[in-house]
Amino acid sequence: MDPTTLEEMRRVLGELREKHRMLLTAVVSHGGVPLAWHAPPQVQVETVATLAATLTGSCELLFQGLGKRAPRTLVVDGQDGAIVTTTLGTKTFLAAVLPTRTEEAVKAVEAAAAALRSIMQVA
Repeated sequence: MDPTTLEEMRRVLGELREKHRMLLTAVVSHGGVPLAWHAPPQVQVETVATLAATLTGSCELLFQGLGKRAPRTLVVDGQDGAIVTTTLGTKTFLAAVLPTRTEEAVKAVEAAAAALRSIMQVA
């Protein structure tokens, strides 16, 4: 990926994280490799990316086993936060860790995903 594309991706991720006070925003390969991210230094981005990829892949397999198409966006809501993932084409997804789930934040993740798809030139 060229440096200009990576810089644009990081800009979108940073704006999303800061505006909605998210713990982490990252573009991740389906294999669990973080490609671009915005997170505080104490967050282990590689670990979060690997686990988000496992979660996303498991959900895809679950839906496939039921004869359904996998959802484009996955939201896991917990007492102390939420994680939202949404596909960015066939090889990557956007992962965002939120302090609390709000519809506004989920919609912001989906809007950021649309911007990232445009930057990455994927459908």
